[in-house]
Amino acid sequence: MELKYKALITDFDGTLVDENLQLPDGVKDAIGRLQKENFKIIMATGRAYLGAVQRTGEELGLVDPQIVLDGTEIVDPRTEEILWSEHIPQLTSKELVDFLIKKGFRFRAEVGNFGYFNNMPVPEDDSKLVLRDVSQMPNFDLAKIILYLSEEEEVREVEEKLRAKYENLRFFRNSRNSPIRYLTILSAKASKQVAVEELRRRLGLDRNQLIGAGNSYNDHPLLMATKFRVTTANAPQELRDIADMVVPPPDERGLLVLFEKLLDGLM
Repeated sequence: MELKYKALITDFDGTLVDENLQLPDGVKDAIGRLQKENFKIIMATGRAYLGAVQRTGEELGLVDPQIVLDGTEIVDPRTEEILWSEHIPQLTSKELVDFLIKKGFRFRAEVGNFGYFNNMPVPEDDSKLVLRDVSQMPNFDLAKIILYLSEEEEVREVEEKLRAKYENLRFFRNSRNSPIRYLTILSAKASKQVAVEELRRRLGLDRNQLIGAGNSYNDHPLLMATKFRVTTANAPQELRDIADMVVPPPDERGLLVLFEKLLDGLM
């Protein structure tokens, strides 16, 4: 079977897997059948590679590079090596981290497989991720900063102030449906779109051969980098407006709907 599309670039949480980080029934089998047709599955996630992303990739037998930390890094799953990165400029990182610590903000700073926490408990983790207090951060080479806030209005106010000060940073909020409000901060040169374009060049793929799938605001750039766009029924309206296909969330078959159409030769 000759497939028109050669790869799916998919968000992880709420798109590929459900809230318990589980694949919908039938998805693993469908992906296995697609892989036999040389179809690639690439995750593009806000998470670091080690942990749930790595476990899911191994379960699915994924060997192609994966996009992590909101498009700031591309990782080879076979070696865990970072193949490409676009981090926050170090002088900006230092100034911003110092400011956030001084103001007592709760935040998490991430790079590679390291996470550093300020004014909040350092969680336990059963993967090889290294999680520490921000006081143990060795330098200011950071991929992203997640700023945890209490109300939508506070998120908006903080974003406006930081955006006015830092033209070299990118900001996006999480879904309004989430019980936790946070603001993600990246280099202005980084996004899932930039990472998808970098990866497709490395893999020798054309944009017209790509399907993109996502369910939240940070997935908008991902979808813009692909020809065919898929989102979930519970995604923000902004994503549904540009989607070519809307599928149920992962706890209601999710991307299995897409995979069945591919396998049936309907797209």
